[in-house]
Amino acid sequence: PQINCTLFDMQTVLKSGFEIENIFINEPKNIRTAVGVMGDVTLSASSQIFGGFTIPNVDKTLAPYYKMSIDLYEKELLETYKELLDLKVDDSNNKEKLVNRIKTKARQKAYDDLKQELQGFEAKVNTTNSARGSFAFITYSFGDADNEYEADVSKAILEVRMEGHGKPKHKKKL
Repeated sequence: PQINCTLFDMQTVLKSGFEIENIFINEPKNIRTAVGVMGDVTLSASSQIFGGFTIPNVDKTLAPYYKMSIDLYEKELLETYKELLDLKVDDSNNKEKLVNRIKTKARQKAYDDLKQELQGFEAKVNTTNSARGSFAFITYSFGDADNEYEADVSKAILEVRMEGHGKPKHKKKL
C-alpha cells in the first residue's frame, strides 16, 4: 500500500519534535534550523508517497522560529552595545533611538537568515530526486498572515521566488 497525496502537518512535527533513524530531533530554536529541518522532513516524507505533498500555512509554521531569531539577535546586540547604552547615551530619547536601531538591525539579520534558508529549501526540494528517480511534487501555502512575523515569512517566500536561483544574470526561477 502506498499513500497518494498528503497534506502534511509540518507545524506539529517541528513543534513536537520527532524521531528519525533512532535519533530524536528537538524543536528548532531559530529560523535557520527550522527551515533546514523543514527541508529534510519534506524530502524524507515526500519520498515515501506517490503524488503531491502539501505543507499548509508555511508562514504560520515558520513565524515563531523567525521571532525566536529576532529575539536572539536583539539580545546579542543589546548585550554587545550595553556599555554604549549605559555610558555614552545620557539622554533617554537618544537611548530609545539607539535601542530601536538595534531592534531594526536584529530584525534585518533574522530576515536575511530567513531568505537565505528559504533559498536553500527551494533548491533542495527542486534538485533532489527520490530513490524511484522522480522528483516530489511539493506545494506549500502561505499568505494568510495574522501578525507581522507571518507577513515577513510570506514576503520572504515571494522575494526568493521572484529573485530566482543561480548566478546574477543567469538566474533560474524554480
